[in-house]
Amino acid sequence: MSFKFISAISFRQRLLLSCLGLLFAPMAVNANAATVAEESELKAAFIYNFSLFTTWPKIDKNLRLCVLGAETYTSLLAKYEGRSVQGALIHVEQVASAQAARNCQLLFVDTNDQANEQTMDAINKALEGAPVLTVGESGKVNPASVMILLTQDNGRVAFEINQGAATGAGITLSSKLLKLAKKVH
Repeated sequence: MSFKFISAISFRQRLLLSCLGLLFAPMAVNANAATVAEESELKAAFIYNFSLFTTWPKIDKNLRLCVLGAETYTSLLAKYEGRSVQGALIHVEQVASAQAARNCQLLFVDTNDQANEQTMDAINKALEGAPVLTVGESGKVNPASVMILLTQDNGRVAFEINQGAATGAGITLSSKLLKLAKKVH
């Protein structure tokens, strides 16, 4: 009799645990989504801060911070709209092409899937001679094709700098920014 009782309790416990698992599964998914959202917000903050440590040859009254690709970062960067950088006000916008980005000071290339070398070559060709600071994410763009590459380092957001590309575009990156970079090429 005690064996049946233990089996019945064991079955009830398994059933209860299964039901609780089903109830809490969406919370685990939401927690993971929150982590991804927090990482994206942190990357948006990095992008904004890059503008604070960059000097362009000429800025009018607006510093255009542009996003090419998915719109995720456009909305995340919108909270920096109107802030002052080097006497100019940040204006965040989504651009449809690299040609449209020629009038931007900072371009974040946000692709949904792996950007191939031809895509980045086309972007760089369209921006040739324009002082546009290009930023991309590791795993989404070729590291050599952007001036600043956002990366992961032991679970933390880090970045690498292609100083030669920035200097070639007439952009000066602060020595403080260079010191904070994981790697400078």
